[in-house]
Amino acid sequence: MAEPKKYYVNKRTVHHGNVHLYRSSFLRLPDGIVGIEAGTFADFKKLKSIVFPNSLQYISAHAFHSCSGPKSIELPSRVSRIGAEAFRECKNLESAVLPVSLAAIPDRLFSDDGKLQELYIPANSRLHSVGVNAFFKCTRLSSLFLPDGVTIIEDAAFFTCKKMRQFHFPSRLKQIGEHAFHYCLLSEVVLPEGLEYIGAAAFYHCPQLTHVEIPASVRYIGNRAFKGSQKMKVLELRHDPDYIGPDVANHDTLIRCYQGSAVEEYCKRNGYAVSYL
Repeated sequence: MAEPKKYYVNKRTVHHGNVHLYRSSFLRLPDGIVGIEAGTFADFKKLKSIVFPNSLQYISAHAFHSCSGPKSIELPSRVSRIGAEAFRECKNLESAVLPVSLAAIPDRLFSDDGKLQELYIPANSRLHSVGVNAFFKCTRLSSLFLPDGVTIIEDAAFFTCKKMRQFHFPSRLKQIGEHAFHYCLLSEVVLPEGLEYIGAAAFYHCPQLTHVEIPASVRYIGNRAFKGSQKMKVLELRHDPDYIGPDVANHDTLIRCYQGSAVEEYCKRNGYAVSYL
C-alpha cells in the first residue's frame, strides 16, 4: 500500500495556503514569520489593525491592497523589501513608519491613500529610491523629509499631493522623474548640487512656486518642467544644460542667466524675457 502523501505548510511565511490561519480583524502575526506573500490580505475588508512581528523581513506585492480599515502601520526594522502596491488604496490609512532597512519605496506603495498625512522615515535609513506613483494622490500628505541617501525620485512619485508644502530634497539626489511633483503646494524648492536630471512636467502646475535656482550639475530639464506654476516669476540658470525643453515655464517667467550663454540663446529662440546675472 502506497504511503500517503505528506503536505508541508511553510510556517515562516503567510501565503494563500495558510492565510486562513491568520485572518482576523485585529491582525497580530506571530514572531517567527519572515514574509508575507503576494496578495494574501488584499481586499480583506474586515481588517481593522495590523501588528507586524519583529522577525518580518519582506512584504510582497499587493499584500494589503484595498484594506480600508487600518489607520496606521509600523514596519519592523528588519523589513528590507516591500512589493509594489502593497498598501495601495488603504483608504483610511493616516500614518506609516517605514523601516531603516528598506532600500526602495516601490511603485504605487501608498497610491490613492487619500488620508495618509504622516510618514516617518528614520534618519539613518538605507533608502535610495522612491518608485513610480509611490504617493500618487496622497492628497493629505503635507510634508516629507527624505534621507540624504535617496538618489532617484521616479515618475509621478508625488503626483497631485495637493497639500505638500514642505519637502526635503536629499543632498545626493540625481534624478527627478516626469510629473514627480505635479500639482504640489511647494512654495520653495531648493534643489541640491549634484542633481543631473529634471523630467518633463516635474513641477507642473505647482500653484505656490515662486522662484527656482537650477544647480550647475543639472544636464537635462524636460519640457514643461515648471509650466503652469502661475506665481513663478524667476527661473535662475547659472550654467548651460545639455537640454532644456522648449516650453520649460510660463512665458511671463523671467529667466536669469549669463549674457552670451546658451541659455540666453534659448530664451531668444523660445520667447522668454531675460535678466542677466
